[in-house]
Amino acid sequence: MVNQARTKIYRSDGRHSLYMPSRLVTDDRFPFKVGDELMVRIEENHLIVEIVKEERKQNRGGKASQHT
Repeated sequence: MVNQARTKIYRSDGRHSLYMPSRLVTDDRFPFKVGDELMVRIEENHLIVEIVKEERKQNRGGKASQHT
């Protein structure tokens, strides 16, 4: 079981990526899968990543709602 791993932020062509080691991603407790829509926010010194729940993703117009 792996609940933490060291990583770095990478930059390529103006985009930034956070590499997640496979030993973390393949852990049974890893809550995300490829294609999940995620919400990322900063709280104090922490980066919080959560799955966007289905009821929050859609509004009456069928467009993704924006949350700040």
